[in-house]
Amino acid sequence: MQNDRSGPRRDRKRAGGPPRDRKVEHRRELGDHPSFRRDEHPDPDPVQGRGSGRSPRGSKAEGSATPGDFGVPLNHERRPLAIAEGDIGPHVADVRRRLEALGFGPISDPQEHFARATRAAVEAFQRLRGLRVDGIVGPQTWNRLVEAGFRLGDRVLYHHHPPFRGDDVADVQARLAALGFNMGRVDGIFGPATAQALRDFQADSALPADGVLGETTLAELRRVQARSGDQALVSTVRTREQLRTRPPTLKGIRIVIGEVGGMASVARALNRHLVRLGALTTTLHDPDEHAQAQAANEASADLFLALRLLPTNRGVSCAYYAGYRDESVAGRHLAELIASSAPSLLDVANLGARGMSVAILRETRMPAVLVEVGPVEVIVEGAATLADAVASALVQWVQTSSE
Repeated sequence: MQNDRSGPRRDRKRAGGPPRDRKVEHRRELGDHPSFRRDEHPDPDPVQGRGSGRSPRGSKAEGSATPGDFGVPLNHERRPLAIAEGDIGPHVADVRRRLEALGFGPISDPQEHFARATRAAVEAFQRLRGLRVDGIVGPQTWNRLVEAGFRLGDRVLYHHHPPFRGDDVADVQARLAALGFNMGRVDGIFGPATAQALRDFQADSALPADGVLGETTLAELRRVQARSGDQALVSTVRTREQLRTRPPTLKGIRIVIGEVGGMASVARALNRHLVRLGALTTTLHDPDEHAQAQAANEASADLFLALRLLPTNRGVSCAYYAGYRDESVAGRHLAELIASSAPSLLDVANLGARGMSVAILRETRMPAVLVEVGPVEVIVEGAATLADAVASALVQWVQTSSE
């Protein structure tokens, strides 16, 4: 069965714990090289099956970094962050500074005012980053704004809890993947597989294999990258090969159905279909995308299907993971199959399949597809039809992927 998970090549016994000399190198490089800045971590939720001992619910991260120039807007009451048109204050100015630093400006609204121009900049950022385009700076948009501000070399990277996230992490992952070190998808999350791939690179380069990206390792990575040139990501190459060699059956495949809201009847009907086809199924009911992704990872699922009622939809839309020059090949194939059949059976509009980087797709390690349907009447009248369409697409998916 193809999946987007690929284990590191060697030294597995050290993958789950910190390198023996990690703290020493980390302390040395922060002290000797002030250009490395400390982590401004946007999201403490445990992801990819790596628990941190905290509940993934809530939005405590919004106040976790020290405020200041590019600090996190103060959110003392720990309520979910939501900055929208009409808001005024320093938190709006902070958002605007970040957007303009990323090239989404200049923003013509009065200082500290969230008006039409700020909303347009937020929407442009969301569109580029594969997020829901609503012009509101909610938790996911805020986290991605913080992550987008990091450039390779800004900070020392290593595996810790919660994991580092950001464009700098994605840059490291893409460089390692282009050199043949496989840590799965490029998702901008520094997990244990990324740490192991970095250790493998260090060992091959005669460097201390501690999984810490300090200045010495970064210089060597840049040197080797410049010498080798741009190459295809090894994760994409291996995924395509796994697709070709996968058995053309659902029997024994571990599938997690994630019902995010309003689709319980569809989830039940789909579960019955898949069990009859021999799949090993688990159904989750939770509106929290982080919790859904974590549960699917902990179940070691081969495939994750997320179902959501979206009343504002006027049809069926499907999404798969895409971001940082990478995408889920298997997820895209399945999303396109569902989008090509379900709308016509339900007699609603086909809103297409597109790559996104929302949490439920980004944080799952296996191929994942998000199916969103609206309005409510479609589900009330066509739950069984939608379940049939998704099950049929799954059968076609395993058959065509192995050709």
